[in-house]
Amino acid sequence: MRIKMYQEKNDLGYRAIFSGAFVVFSHLAWALQSLAIILLLWFFWGRNREGTINSIIVATGILLLTSPWWATIIQHHGVETFYQAGQVTNSRWLFWTIFYALSFTGEYTTVIAVFALIGFFIHLAKKDYFFPLWATLCLLVDPRGGIPASIFPFTVLAMSTITNGIAPLMVENKQFAESLDSWIYSLNTKVGRLFLDFHYSFRL
Repeated sequence: MRIKMYQEKNDLGYRAIFSGAFVVFSHLAWALQSLAIILLLWFFWGRNREGTINSIIVATGILLLTSPWWATIIQHHGVETFYQAGQVTNSRWLFWTIFYALSFTGEYTTVIAVFALIGFFIHLAKKDYFFPLWATLCLLVDPRGGIPASIFPFTVLAMSTITNGIAPLMVENKQFAESLDSWIYSLNTKVGRLFLDFHYSFRL
């Protein structure tokens, strides 16, 4: 049993190393976003001896696999290339303006953006900081390239507005309203079905 668990951990480690290396090879902007979310995941759930050691092993493996690529770029173009590439993006300290413009989902009609912004504050009120920090970190790391990456946490935040904000108000039974599945029970009401139909037809 222990041998099997050890083998499974090794397999996960190898997959993490190769996946990380391929992300670096694909685009440095996505590598930067991946690094940011990895650090955030480590901060919330990996700040222990085993988690830290595993993180160092994976990071070292990725650096070793990608080292020929790094060496080639630095040899031919120098370190200044990476610095100049980082200057192409907008100022990182203006990332908060994206929230006011509701432009972080790239929609023509900002339905998900509005729901996501409401969900952002719902999570803050519940002291559930992971998804708000993830969304903010995506935009802070790269205000221009972070918008596609931020759609993942913003989608969860938008859904939280429905499940934690709107759906409980549509359920007559208070016991069901406090349930995690309150959005399902809200579909038993006429208002709940009307809201869902309107939302999806509007998106189409």
